Amino acid sequence: MKHIWRIFVRDLRNATKNVIGIVVLMGLVIVPAMYAWFNIAASWDPYGNTRNLKVAVANSDKGYKSDLIPVTVNAGNTIEAALRTNKQLDWQFENEKDAIDGVKSGKFYAAIIIPGSFSKDMMTLFSPHATRAKLTYYINEKSNAIAPHITDKGADSIVAQIDSTFTKTLANIALDLAGSLSRYSSNGNLDSYVTNAVNNLNSMADGLESASNQMTAYSGLLGSSADLIKSAQDLMKQTGQGASSLKDALKNTAASAKSLRSALNTSGSAMEKALDSSEKSLSSLSSQVDTLMDGVSGRAGTWRSDLDSLSAAVRDQAGKYTVAADSLQRLRDSIASDASLSAAARSQMTGVLDAQVSQLKSVARDHTDLAKALSDTGTALTTADSAVSTQRARMKKQIADIISSVRRAKKDFNDTVRPQLDQLSGSVSKVFSGLDSINADMSGVASDISNFSSTTSSSIADIRKSLDSGAGNLSRTAARLRAFTAKIANTGVKGLLSQLGSSKNIDASLLASLLAQPVGLERHAVYPMENYGSQMAPFYTVLAIWVGSVILVAMMEAKISDEGKAAALKLKEVPVLVGGKPLRAETPGNMRFLGLHLNEEYFGRYIIFMLLALAQATLICMGDLWFLKIQCEKPWQFFVAGWLCAFVFSSLMYALTVAFGAAGKAIAVVLLVMQVAGTGGTFPIQMLPEPFQVIYPLFPFPYAINAMREAIAGPYRANYGIYMAQLSIFALAALFIGVILRRPFILMTTWFTRQVDSTKVY
Repeated sequence: MKHIWRIFVRDLRNATKNVIGIVVLMGLVIVPAMYAWFNIAASWDPYGNTRNLKVAVANSDKGYKSDLIPVTVNAGNTIEAALRTNKQLDWQFENEKDAIDGVKSGKFYAAIIIPGSFSKDMMTLFSPHATRAKLTYYINEKSNAIAPHITDKGADSIVAQIDSTFTKTLANIALDLAGSLSRYSSNGNLDSYVTNAVNNLNSMADGLESASNQMTAYSGLLGSSADLIKSAQDLMKQTGQGASSLKDALKNTAASAKSLRSALNTSGSAMEKALDSSEKSLSSLSSQVDTLMDGVSGRAGTWRSDLDSLSAAVRDQAGKYTVAADSLQRLRDSIASDASLSAAARSQMTGVLDAQVSQLKSVARDHTDLAKALSDTGTALTTADSAVSTQRARMKKQIADIISSVRRAKKDFNDTVRPQLDQLSGSVSKVFSGLDSINADMSGVASDISNFSSTTSSSIADIRKSLDSGAGNLSRTAARLRAFTAKIANTGVKGLLSQLGSSKNIDASLLASLLAQPVGLERHAVYPMENYGSQMAPFYTVLAIWVGSVILVAMMEAKISDEGKAAALKLKEVPVLVGGKPLRAETPGNMRFLGLHLNEEYFGRYIIFMLLALAQATLICMGDLWFLKIQCEKPWQFFVAGWLCAFVFSSLMYALTVAFGAAGKAIAVVLLVMQVAGTGGTFPIQMLPEPFQVIYPLFPFPYAINAMREAIAGPYRANYGIYMAQLSIFALAALFIGVILRRPFILMTTWFTRQVDSTKVY
């Protein structure tokens, strides 16, 4: 025992004799804790952040409207509006192409496409051929392992919500109808209403019988239709003869149109000349005003007379423009009343002439204003010469404005009115040229009528048969209505409605919800957990303790040097010979001849491994409880479970390393990998492949995790003690490997270690 203590004290003293050694020890303790804390924190509430998962929604629904439902129903818009307020996922509203491309590129985790026929398919519930409405769902399963399953749940919830809403709506309608019937049953005049309904149905039956008789009469009427068809054929022949007379009349109309075009051309030329003359006279008038105004001083009296003369001339010109406007107005009225023109042609021509008449009237008004200005200027000249310059500028501006108006009128007339008149004449000529075709068509129609008469005569018999059959059907329907009214009169309608009235206190909205979702789920959490991080804490805590033990055997020497062994024996120097053979440096068992046993070497070095492992477990558990603040019903049991895990895991790692050297470290890593995947730490073991279900009881992880779960969520009976006892068995296995199984492998392990060291790489 004293040798064990000496080895431990020497190891502790050597590990803490400088700052670097202390820093390394602290790192060995802290690193596993960081591993556990980061993983638990990352898993704290992952499903609470699903609102950050981008899911595209493309609404292509065109809505639906039918005779049964006279309003447009658009279920796609309803879904979109509901999703805009839904915060479970980050819904992105796109068109169909962008949504699918976004899923392929990884911009969106999934996309939900609402097809154009979605509302129509939903409403087929009321048709004989119901079609199940479908949403198209695209999912990028490459982007992440968990995200597709989360978005799947989101899509399923949308479908469930649509089904529930649709069922609830239908149930509400049915219950409202039942409520109306119940209110109707409370009416004291129900008997009279039923009597009136019976009378109305009987009247309807009488009407059907009357319709049947009329159809029979129509059948007889068809018998005489052959003569009418023959008369129509003769009449069409006479119509063909009348087409020639119509052609002659249209020829006369075309000649009249040509005369009209000639008159319009003459009027147009005269109008153009009048506008040119007016423009020239106005330019001369402007020059005369300048001449008069230049010598205004001392000659006001003389020029007033001249200005009055000019004013009279301008008024006369205004009258001419008015006459021209009236002429165009009469032309416009004649075109508007010309029945030989199409409505579109009349509308186009009258619109153009209206604009021209309005423009000429505007020019006439401008001339009238100019005449008044000339007269006012003459008056002003007799009163004050100082106002001459002002009047002169005003007159010059008005003259310029009138000249511009005249030019615009001339341009509009040439560009618009005259081409329209030419087009009108051409249209009449086209009508004339088409008369021959019309006459030929009418002859063809007469021929068709003749053929029709022969074909129709053979079909009259079939039509009469159909009418007779329809009359029989109407008669039978009338009989069924009379039988139905008899049943209404004999059954207890009021009693049935009274039963509906007994449910008038039922909450229609509540009952509709029950019909939409008849089965409810009442959830009771046994050993409730506050968050997902607390649920994952047992797995990540146990995993971190195992990783800590692996780090210890990787960073620290499991074997004791000969100098260390000599110090444990209190020898001043390492002996050179033992039993006549030279010592092999760093070979286990070298000192056994001097009293240092293998077991003492094993436990002496293991103590520092164990203490560091316990320190790791303590820090990990403290951080879980007081830094991350995981849920824990039994904190002390949690600490004890962590300490036992540290002891068992460090024993296993140390024993494997001492017994098998570098190969033992590799075995420890392999065990780590197998336990992460196959011990039920994340998924239930029943969900894993069968090989994992077979071997998982052979690992320490399941018992360590279960013991910590008992401490965190609360124990059930003696389960905590059972799991701790099962975990302790692995400490005995480690003791067996390190103390007993080690011995036969000493030489092989020593040789293997030398071979690895000789590479100067490992």
